[in-house]
Amino acid sequence: MRSKWKVAIAILCSFVTAISPSYANDEEEEKVGKKATVWDVLAFPRKLFELSFYPAKKLVIFSERVDLPTRITDFFYNDERTAAFLPNFSFDGEYGTGGGLSVFHKDLFRRGKQVNASFLIVSDEDRVVAFLYEDPSILQGPFHYGMRFLFAEDSDEDFFVRREGSQWITGNKTREDDETSFELDRIEPGFFLGIFPSETIRTDLFLTASFVKVEGGTGEGGPIPTEIDGVGDDSDILGEGVQLIWDRRNSPFRPTQGTYLNLKGGIFEGFHGKTSSGKDYGYTQYQIDLQQFIPLFAPLRTLAIRGYLEKLDRLNDEAIPFYKFPILDKNHALRGFDRRRFADEGALLFNVEYRYPVWDTWEGVIFLDEGQVFKNYRDITLGAFHYSAGTGVRITTKDRFLFNLQTGFGDEGAEFLLQLEQEF
Repeated sequence: MRSKWKVAIAILCSFVTAISPSYANDEEEEKVGKKATVWDVLAFPRKLFELSFYPAKKLVIFSERVDLPTRITDFFYNDERTAAFLPNFSFDGEYGTGGGLSVFHKDLFRRGKQVNASFLIVSDEDRVVAFLYEDPSILQGPFHYGMRFLFAEDSDEDFFVRREGSQWITGNKTREDDETSFELDRIEPGFFLGIFPSETIRTDLFLTASFVKVEGGTGEGGPIPTEIDGVGDDSDILGEGVQLIWDRRNSPFRPTQGTYLNLKGGIFEGFHGKTSSGKDYGYTQYQIDLQQFIPLFAPLRTLAIRGYLEKLDRLNDEAIPFYKFPILDKNHALRGFDRRRFADEGALLFNVEYRYPVWDTWEGVIFLDEGQVFKNYRDITLGAFHYSAGTGVRITTKDRFLFNLQTGFGDEGAEFLLQLEQEF
């Protein structure tokens, strides 16, 4: 009997609880609401990060739905996909920000001859014209030849330098506030002749001329000092050398495995113009570019590793014009630093990239760069390396590199990079 009363009381209490205002539940809901608000606040950085990629995500979905790459290719390319005219643009690139047009044909006259021409307008005073012609097989044999031409007018370039006592400090030891400005007019024709001993080896002999005029600019930091070799009088230089390329990559545009090695060396001597101290121009140049592509745990996921060395050495105590110095910056594979940030007689650089597929022609990139410039090899130290790290995306077609978009973070801040030429 007592148990029945207990059951009845329990049922009555449950009924009263169900129809009565639930202050306890309100308190619990308030706690849950507060907890949800806390988690929303903590999740805000992640949501903000995801939001930054939302336009790209929608663009990928839209591109896949309408087959955008094919439509774009149909518009710019001929029916045989051997020639195209493409927009040419630069965002804070080697010559600044501007736009223009590029044209190429890889089967000219239906005989395999290749031509590539482009122009870029940066401002009313600044423009760049480049031209390349190559016959990859003379008379259907292993020999090839080609011609290059570059014309550039640049009214605002940077060179970082400061004076300490009687010495000019350049390169790795400069600070951001050591920036000076110069104007440059450049004409550089060139010719090369070579042979393909095998499918993976190419050798070239090259001859090049350089006609350059440099004057102090009006940009930030004031004009470049006239005592710097290469400023003032015209400097006309003739060079000749040899190049050897060993290429075992499975693709030149989107490699996922293989090795690439480029060895280049030459002698350059001035035939007109002297430095402010009366010296002639004369120097040697050599460079080593070694790249390795390693396939990883899934298809099209690749680890790309690169080592690069370039060095200039004076001939008989002659001079090297500063505008020929190797450069490390956002446009020369040290992607977290401003244009022409580091320049000196030598450069040492290492790059590591993880590349992964985003879409059919889209490739994501996470990278780390380490580099330094130097005057002599004894100046190279571990503490002198500058680093940059970042991420981006590379866009290609099946047979051509189009461009990449990358953001790099370094010791001096962040840099955005839009690049139309493949670095590696």
